[in-house]
Amino acid sequence: MRHRRFQEVARRMAWLCLAAAAALAPAAALAQDKPVIRLVTGNAYHPYTDETLPGGGLAVELVKRVFDEMGFSAEVEFMSWDEGYEKTRTGEFIATFPYIVSAERKQHFAYTTALFEVRPSLFWNVNRQHRIVEFSDVDRKSLCVPDGWAVDGYLKPLVDAGSIPVVTGASMPDCFQRLWDGSADIVSVDSRLGLSLAERIADTRWTKSRRFVEQGTSNHLIFTLKHPQAAAWVQAFDAAFLKLQEQGEIYAVVKDYYGG
Repeated sequence: MRHRRFQEVARRMAWLCLAAAAALAPAAALAQDKPVIRLVTGNAYHPYTDETLPGGGLAVELVKRVFDEMGFSAEVEFMSWDEGYEKTRTGEFIATFPYIVSAERKQHFAYTTALFEVRPSLFWNVNRQHRIVEFSDVDRKSLCVPDGWAVDGYLKPLVDAGSIPVVTGASMPDCFQRLWDGSADIVSVDSRLGLSLAERIADTRWTKSRRFVEQGTSNHLIFTLKHPQAAAWVQAFDAAFLKLQEQGEIYAVVKDYYGG
């Protein structure tokens, strides 16, 4: 039943494939076997997106595999998160990733199914004499949030209430630099990414982390609503993702990426 649904979506998308190729791809790309679709992402979100990572990161590998299943060759560009987000919002790119759900973004984008989930941990600098044991200990601690990133859901009520002041960083590495020099007290991020960024700054174990939420935060590909067929793109992407998931290919991509 699900495969029939995918086939129906694929047929409805056939005309859209040609239109997208003409609208989004350079003329030289039209000579390729598959139409090219232009996407954008950012850096320093390890292991998911960074142009220095193998394949550009795990999220890039997943997104390219799904578009390949849809009959497209995904061309992924890297730029600052703010710039990529804005250029997608205004329609220069058809989609960007990976992003968590927020009310503001829903006004401008249509969300696909979750590409993956991360469980954020709260990091602090042990050399700055911060001691975070209970969740209440985050009160009045300054939180660094990179440009283009949303505040994680478990912290947002405290940020909205003014209990946690927000410091803006140019990037997640910049936020960890601020954690190091004391201009920010806490950072919330996936534990693997946080440990990797801390090790880049100093070999010694200068951070500690604690997880205050068990539920993962889903990350998505988001299509700009400037495109008249955004909903159809989401439907087709989700159907292809589901098909690959049922066939075990999504798991295989993840396993291969980690050298499993």
